[in-house]
Amino acid sequence: MFIQNSDLFKMTSISLILTIVQINLFGLIILLAFIYSITVLCSQQFRGHIHILTMNLCVATACCALFWMIYYIMSEWNSQQLNEANTCTLVLYAETMCTIQVPLAFIIVSIHRLCSIVYHTKGFFKTKQWLKICIASQWIASLILSLPMFVNYWVKSKKSGRFVFI
Repeated sequence: MFIQNSDLFKMTSISLILTIVQINLFGLIILLAFIYSITVLCSQQFRGHIHILTMNLCVATACCALFWMIYYIMSEWNSQQLNEANTCTLVLYAETMCTIQVPLAFIIVSIHRLCSIVYHTKGFFKTKQWLKICIASQWIASLILSLPMFVNYWVKSKKSGRFVFI
């Protein structure tokens, strides 16, 4: 009925093992995204729009994996730093921004492909400028969509009488 010390040790070691597995998987994701990106950058035949968009997806995935890898490392070995008042809002903002990058990258690929198919006669949708607009809009959208974390923190600070804005 009561948790014995050995049971607590088993649960802690299982948690540590799972965290180490997660960190290694995130490292593998970063490595594979880096390998694909190098392939696209070095080879002329992979410089098409779809390959550049896929490389953008790899960069977004690597960004997300890097954040979560650092987060899990800090939560396992330095968890007090994550929960301090000075860093909590910043961590939530970075969490939202990095995690939303991957779905936004898929949305941008879909929008780019849709416009390329529906508006195949329009020259603008075949240019590098359109590709740059798509990729830039993804990164700007992630920055803007993550801003409510700061507003939420500001409202809570104002209600509690603390006017701290990070």
